[in-house]
Amino acid sequence: MATAGGGSGSSDVLYKDPHQPVEIRVQDLLSRMTLQEKVAQMAQIERAVVSPTALTELSIGSVLSSGGSAPQPCASALHWADMVDAMQRCALSSRLGIPIIYSTDAVHGHNNLLHATIFPHNVGLGATRDGELARRIGVATALEVRATGIHCTFAPCVAVSHCFLQASCHAVPNSVNIACGQAVVIQKLLVIICRIVQDDQLRICSRMCPDLLQVCQDPRWGRCYESYSEDTKIVRDMTTIVSGLQGSPPKDHLPGYPFIVGSKNVIACAKHFVGDGGTHRGINEGNTNCSFEELEKIHIMPYRDCLDQGVCTIMASYSSWNDRALHSDRYLLTDILKGKLGFKGFLISDWEGIDRLTWPHWSNYRYCISASVNAGIDMIMVPHRYERFLEDIVYLVESGEIPMSRIDDAVERILRVKFVAGLFEQPFSDRSLTSIVRCKV
Repeated sequence: MATAGGGSGSSDVLYKDPHQPVEIRVQDLLSRMTLQEKVAQMAQIERAVVSPTALTELSIGSVLSSGGSAPQPCASALHWADMVDAMQRCALSSRLGIPIIYSTDAVHGHNNLLHATIFPHNVGLGATRDGELARRIGVATALEVRATGIHCTFAPCVAVSHCFLQASCHAVPNSVNIACGQAVVIQKLLVIICRIVQDDQLRICSRMCPDLLQVCQDPRWGRCYESYSEDTKIVRDMTTIVSGLQGSPPKDHLPGYPFIVGSKNVIACAKHFVGDGGTHRGINEGNTNCSFEELEKIHIMPYRDCLDQGVCTIMASYSSWNDRALHSDRYLLTDILKGKLGFKGFLISDWEGIDRLTWPHWSNYRYCISASVNAGIDMIMVPHRYERFLEDIVYLVESGEIPMSRIDDAVERILRVKFVAGLFEQPFSDRSLTSIVRCKV
């Protein structure tokens, strides 16, 4: 068995050998793990509650910074790198020496970093219809994220802001581009108008500015600025940001298998699977009412493009499809995404996303865990109450409510991404990258 910090370097410890195929390393490491170590890999906790015990003794799998959760006020890239590296040293001192994935929301540049390069939100980028620009933004963002020692960004959001309304909507020619700033300003004005009118058959968009119809069909959705467009084709074209963040895979890459070029790239996370931009009346975290054929044609297609580029992780949506909460929808998460589409990375919940499977939230936590994990969620974003999560998921496995095979599948996927990302070989930050923050590359 491996000892603390990776322990012995003997040749029989296959998971430590970078020359071994990824799948061999995954299976070797998985075979050495206890149930407690496996379920701990499935937990992602918030920076504020991290402790040496959580990382070294429990072997927590991932840490995140929520919005504004920085190591200190006005933290520099070095401050971030120092913090992440300190956590990584604790993780590598665990019995098996499994590195953490540190994640953040770098959704329009590394927006939590002082002096980072900030780009327009997706609604503005979509107005450019320039996929190559999106890719280049991904490259720049990845460099600044890695300069802080962070390994993963919860981006891109590939929601299609297309609501299913009763009135027909005629296609408009893709002829006039709206400037990024104009798109955002007009979208805000339409939000006000739509909230006053409250009319599901509203079609003022096409009369005011025909091309705006391809920016956001129902601006009552408060997060439509996170969407590139209501036009599926435009959203698909902008998924090239995945190749910017992770690097471009070779032509013979297997679609659905995670891919990262190297240590100057980051793990991408396509979100929010699926239909978050299509909810009735634009209600955030609401219900998307449509057939599977419509869901696939409009909302799932951008995920196919992300899978072709080797996207490593996908985040489930708070929303529902035909009254079924996405966080517990086995058909979409497992049968479609992992089965039909061949996704081999890991599925992560949204912030306390599983808690919302009951009302009041968190009122039957064991049900929330079993429903989401059995549906196909692999990593649970459980920012604060992770001790309770670990206790309850162990109980659910030992009682048979969650099969051990489901736990093994989840942990395989998490370890696969860690090996593909090179975290076992290069777990720490590259301090030479700190000088590129705010620079033209």
